[in-house]
Amino acid sequence: PNDVIRNHRQIPEKVKKVILNMSSKPGVKAKDIQWLVDVHPVTISHICHVYRETDKVVRTPTVIGRPQILNGLDVAFLEGCVKQQPDIFLNGLKKLMQEVCGVNVSPCTIHQTLRQRGYT
Repeated sequence: PNDVIRNHRQIPEKVKKVILNMSSKPGVKAKDIQWLVDVHPVTISHICHVYRETDKVVRTPTVIGRPQILNGLDVAFLEGCVKQQPDIFLNGLKKLMQEVCGVNVSPCTIHQTLRQRGYT
């Protein structure tokens, strides 16, 4: 128990519920739970805190991932530009995006977006 590996592993929801259940029992200390489930006492405290705040043992993020810079119309505009002028450079697309759509986007983002849409 004193040599607990602190590797920031993901603890399954079922295990968190067991920890919460055990911690609510009178006389059961965090050290006892640590010995049984191999989870650090600070983590046990955090699980209990999250439960008191949210009534759940797992926090669900409101939004997953990074916000998208380009919306569907922007992507359609890019595709249209490439169809009209297949030899256009990324900097040209960047300039058009800024002038027409009012979106300041990097050439790298344009490249990744077009690649995701099947352009090479």
